[in-house]
Amino acid sequence: MIDYARTKKALDSCPFCWQDDRNPLAAIVALGQKTYLSCTLTEELVPGHCLIVPQQHCMSTLELDDEDWEEIRVSHTRHMDRKADLQNFMKCLMKMHAKDNKGVLFYETICSFREQRHTFIEAVPLPFEEFQDAPAYFRVRSTHRLG
Repeated sequence: MIDYARTKKALDSCPFCWQDDRNPLAAIVALGQKTYLSCTLTEELVPGHCLIVPQQHCMSTLELDDEDWEEIRVSHTRHMDRKADLQNFMKCLMKMHAKDNKGVLFYETICSFREQRHTFIEAVPLPFEEFQDAPAYFRVRSTHRLG
C-alpha cells in the first residue's frame, strides 16, 4: 500500500506528466507522440538549455520501450498548429547550435528513484572548445540500447 501511495503522490505532483486533467507545467517547444522538447522549469544553466522529456512518467529512459527511445532521437513532432514533421530532437539541437560554433551536451537527469521522480534528458549548448573537453569530465555512454 505504501508503494501505491508513493506512486500516486509522484504522479499527482509531477510537473512533466501528461494527465487527463492537466498538461505539464513545463513550457513545451515541440511535441512528439511520446516525448516533447521543453524549456527548463528553473533558470537555464546557459542560454539555450532545454529538456527532452518522455510524456509517460518514468524514472529512467531505460524503462522506455524501443519505440519510445527511438522517438527521443527520431520523432514526429507537431509545432503548434502545423502538421507533423519528422524531427530528431538531438540532431536538430546539435545543428541549430553548430551554427553558433557550439556543441550540445546531452545527459539524463534522474532525480530520485525513491520518490519516483520523472526523468528527462538535458540539452546544454557549450562553446565548441569546451564541448570538445566534455569527455574528460563525463563518462561517455552510447545512446544505443542494450538488449
